[in-house]
Amino acid sequence: MCSKICLASLVLVAVFLGLADLALAQEPLPLQDPVSSNSQIPQSAVTVATVNIYEARIIEQKDNVFKLAFDLTNGASIQPDVKYAVQLVDTNNVIADERIYSEIINLRENQSISKQIEYQAPSYLGVIIIFG
Repeated sequence: MCSKICLASLVLVAVFLGLADLALAQEPLPLQDPVSSNSQIPQSAVTVATVNIYEARIIEQKDNVFKLAFDLTNGASIQPDVKYAVQLVDTNNVIADERIYSEIINLRENQSISKQIEYQAPSYLGVIIIFG
């Protein structure tokens, strides 16, 4: 990965814990002959979540410790069990480090919350220089 100096970018990721339960609760679709004219193939996509991260920024950096801020915004319908993560990605888009935060957030319809978090990159990566 990185040795003395690590060029990287920080990526915030929203993780939806509720989707795993949703997938497990569904009935499996019966296998059908793809050639058959009676096949029932879904014709439209279904929106499961409209949670996004906006205004992600680095407020402060001291060595490999970053203070980050972002807005977590939900669109249609309630979105329970949302978690967020930080990924440190190198110049080749390889994940050098990832931290999933333990906080679980429930977002109401059209709700937006502002968060400030601290992320510490591992010292073995060396000096981190953020770009992009």
